[in-house]
Amino acid sequence: MSFAANKFKNDFAEVDLKNGFKFNAFSRQLTKHGEPVALTKKEQNLLHLFLKNQGRVVSFEMIETCVWQEGSCTADAIRSFVYKLRKKLYPELIQNAQGSGYALVLAEQNQRTVSQTSYI
Repeated sequence: MSFAANKFKNDFAEVDLKNGFKFNAFSRQLTKHGEPVALTKKEQNLLHLFLKNQGRVVSFEMIETCVWQEGSCTADAIRSFVYKLRKKLYPELIQNAQGSGYALVLAEQNQRTVSQTSYI
């Protein structure tokens, strides 16, 4: 196992997203109160990207590069996937950064606004 994968494993194999949701970073499995929640491959990758950068704004360009590896996409396509992901989770988890991208903000971070969040 590479150093990066090993570090990633130690950082968060399973993340508590609050409100009964947990996400396993290796299996890319989302559960709510222990029951699986179906995610498409792109939704899994998008949630994983947000978790790796939690508390920071993830730009549209970074989402396109990391999630749409097979080609380009539009900002509307990204918005659509974020909308679908929010419906499967809870809306407060993924916050808008007007015109820049999105930030995943866990409950203990909710005191911060996206404008106080760092950009990557």
